[in-house]
Order: sequence, then C-alpha cells, then structure tokens
Amino acid sequence: FLYALVASFLIFEMGVQVSPSIMTSKLMADLNIGTFGLGLMSGVYFYTYAFFQTPSGILFDNFNPRKIIAFSILTCSLGSLAFDLSPNVIVSALARLLMGAGSAFAFVSVLVVTADLFQNKYFAFITGITQMLAALGAMSGQIPLSKLVNVIGWRHTMVVLAMIGFVLALLIWIFLTYQKEHHLSSEENL
Repeated sequence: FLYALVASFLIFEMGVQVSPSIMTSKLMADLNIGTFGLGLMSGVYFYTYAFFQTPSGILFDNFNPRKIIAFSILTCSLGSLAFDLSPNVIVSALARLLMGAGSAFAFVSVLVVTADLFQNKYFAFITGITQMLAALGAMSGQIPLSKLVNVIGWRHTMVVLAMIGFVLALLIWIFLTYQKEHHLSSEENL
C-alpha cells in the first residue's frame, strides 16, 4: 500500500511534467507567446528538476521520508496552481520551475520507500516496476489530460492537478508512517 501511495506521486509528477505538451495551442493563445516562448516556459521545468536530484538524495538520507515527500508534492501542487493563475510567460515559467523542484523528489522517494520496506533481493525488481510506472504516467497522462483540457480548459486542468496533488500529500502525511527496518540480503543471512 505504501509503495503504491508513493508511486502515485511519481505518476502524478509525470502528468505535471508533460502537461504543457497537450495544451500548446491554448497556452500560446492565452499567454500570447510563440513557439520559442512556449519551449522556454515548458523547458525550465527541467532546470530545477535536474538541479534537485542530488539534494533530494541527501535530504532523504538525513530526514524523515514522509515530510520530504509531502513537502515535495505540495511544492509541485503549488506550482500547478501558480501556473493556472499565470498572466504571462514569466509567471508561468516560474511556476514550471516550482513544479520541477517538487517533481525532482518523486523517483527517489519511491526508491527510498522501496529500500526501507522491502527485502534487498526485491529492490531491482521493484525499481524496474517503478521505472515502468514513470513511463506509463508520462504516456497515459496525456490522454485524460487532453480530454480534461478540451472540456474545462487548461487553467482548470491545472487546478485539478493541484487538487490531486494536495490530496496525495495529505494521504502521504497520514499513512506514510513506518519504522525503518533493516532487511538482510541473502548473503548476510548465511
């Protein structure tokens, strides 16, 4: 259950990551930008996403995973809300930076919870499942998001994503309480 809960963060962040790709024409029209502005605004997400990869590992090594994961989801969700409210490309780019910063913790969070809760011999298998979920999140997130954008618009779609994130952060805060156990590898058992 806890693995599925944290993996939901990964799937959520992949939806947030790819969201501009399904709203390009609407973003360009609403924010009055061309393809260069759209590419820049969408791409800045990866600046903070890449930057926070190493700090995320350091933070997980030193602090409670529940707090880090909940705060990361909240950061990503606040970025989604800010994106919804953005009046121009500058504010929307800043919102994308915030989304990237929060999203950077998603994959590492699943690895940390996997390492904490499962025996070492399952780590590679569960990591493979996790990578598959990330790819499925990116692929399958576009279909429901594009339908949602067509029905309620891109701004309301970002609010829906933010609300999903807020609920997920709350669920993580409530349920992700466990005592870290040391799982011996098969060689250590001998």
